[in-house]
Amino acid sequence: MTVKHRARKETLRHGAAVGALFCLVTAAATLFAAGLGPAQVAGAGTGTAFTLKAAGTGLELAAGGTTLVGAASSAAAGSNTAPAARGTGVLTPAEVSNQEATASAPNQSQNLPQSCSQISNPFPAPFSTVVDLGSGCSSASASVSSGGLPSATATGQVATIGVSPSTSALPLPISPGSTLASGLQGILGTLPSLPSGGLPLATVLQGVAKAANSQLTSVVTASLGSSTSSVTVSASTATATTRDSGSTISLLTGLGAGGGPLLTVSVGPASATATLDRSTGQVTADDSPATVSVTVAPPVGTAQTVSIAPGQSQTFLAGTPLESTVDVGSGSATPGAGKGSASATGISVDALPSIGAGPTGTDGGLKIVLGAATTTVTGAIPAATAAVTPTTAVPTPAPTPPVTATVPGATTVHTGEFWSGTLPLALFGLSLLVGLGLVARRRLGHLVHSLTSFVRPALPSAGGRPPGRATGTSSVSPLVSGPARRYSFGPAGAPVHDGGPGKPGRSGTAGEGGA
Repeated sequence: MTVKHRARKETLRHGAAVGALFCLVTAAATLFAAGLGPAQVAGAGTGTAFTLKAAGTGLELAAGGTTLVGAASSAAAGSNTAPAARGTGVLTPAEVSNQEATASAPNQSQNLPQSCSQISNPFPAPFSTVVDLGSGCSSASASVSSGGLPSATATGQVATIGVSPSTSALPLPISPGSTLASGLQGILGTLPSLPSGGLPLATVLQGVAKAANSQLTSVVTASLGSSTSSVTVSASTATATTRDSGSTISLLTGLGAGGGPLLTVSVGPASATATLDRSTGQVTADDSPATVSVTVAPPVGTAQTVSIAPGQSQTFLAGTPLESTVDVGSGSATPGAGKGSASATGISVDALPSIGAGPTGTDGGLKIVLGAATTTVTGAIPAATAAVTPTTAVPTPAPTPPVTATVPGATTVHTGEFWSGTLPLALFGLSLLVGLGLVARRRLGHLVHSLTSFVRPALPSAGGRPPGRATGTSSVSPLVSGPARRYSFGPAGAPVHDGGPGKPGRSGTAGEGGA
């Protein structure tokens, strides 16, 4: 192979490489301009910033001017905030059974299982001797997944509440013929014989239970559910949830029909949930307030059960020292763009105003609040979503634009520029054809040459003979008869003919060959 041939082959190879590179670069640029490149990968809108908060109160107890939050839970997490959970069994000036868990990096977790502690009595006299709080329990856990998704859960609970039926708990005197005595007799049926100086309320109630072959064992007994708060995050959503599992409060156990409680308040579970769609920034919210039913079962007569709707209140045993009012909270849910919240307020029971009261029957009573749940979620709204949010405003007709030269394929679907319409696809196809042509131009040249050689001999000349080949034989003039002359080129570039049959060739021009 000569140096000239090798150079020509190398040039063709370089041309093919350049053509392929041109094809790929132009195609990539065209796809990117058309909006099909990496910037438009599906799911790129997910992962917006967020903040989650959830908190619940399973029990709030007030007696004698002292408030004890006996069960609480909270959980929180954010895009730039480590998840944290806190469970509280008791919240007093000296916290008991309080646990906190957190995690600060992917693949980290902290899990604190349920732990219970005996509660020291925080109440002043006389409640310190009559109010008994069971053990307080709590648990907490927090973690961050390998992908950086946080979660946290906390639980708080106080097992029981008890108020003993001692004289110090119910010291209010009941005198014969008094309004208080008449009210009690209307509910309980009969009262023991009252001396002129009267008897403490506790003694009167114990006498009623004894007459019914029963025993007054407790003024208040509460079996309390737990409060659980959690926050969880996935690639598409972020959710905050608080749930109270429900409770039962019994008043004057042993004084009711069959030796049961005189009044029972049954509280169903309550929950509040708020969820962020991380791709759109929209927050949905849901509240589920507790259902409440109250049963009154006097020692004589028929038991009655009443359901109380959310947002309503009702008073039982009215006009007596045993009067109790039940307020049922309601729920609310506020969805929105970028922020949302939900709450399910708990129920409150104002029970037995005579508990701990002085001689006048004031400054007493026990207040129990159950099942409050709140959640709040905030999240950033992606710019792309905000830009395409439809509005209700009526558009004002725009003035007629001046006439300008248009670019073929221009459109205003995306950006209003000519590269945002169908033109990029046309450019992509054209660049692909050009690149393939550069890669295969040598073979295309051979193909064209072969087709030319095949077609030209089929076309007859004016003299009835086919034209000669351009590279070896001159065409024959119709004015000259005789055999055709064949030419070749000498070293100096001058044509040399062979003189025809039987004639020696000589140098000269084509015209000299006919002399």
